[in-house]
Amino acid sequence: MRLRGGFEDKKVYVWFEALIGYISAARILSERRGKPDLWKEYYMDPEARVYYFIGKDNIPFHTIIWPAMLMAKGGINLPYDVPANEYLRFRGPAVFQEQGGHRLHGARGPERGAQGLPEVLHGNDAA
Repeated sequence: MRLRGGFEDKKVYVWFEALIGYISAARILSERRGKPDLWKEYYMDPEARVYYFIGKDNIPFHTIIWPAMLMAKGGINLPYDVPANEYLRFRGPAVFQEQGGHRLHGARGPERGAQGLPEVLHGNDAA
């Protein structure tokens, strides 16, 4: 996407379908739990608040592009808050960097899979 207003030499690249993954994953989880409409409680209930905890490099995608996609669809809650942080670092480079970064697993090791990191970061490493 080309930009205007003095930023014509810049481009923004978005994997459009990547943002839709939030809702897709919630729908799949709901179906696996035997409650196919459960995801709607989080994304369509007007009383629900959706937070997106992100790294600072994702601010434009989660505060401009994702809300625009949701408004175009209609009926889905917009982000309530998008707290952005510096990059998580572990022994040098930013964790999850595509090139040369480290993969950080939960405190109990790789057997925890993707679930481990958020639990460790939030100080909630209960089994």
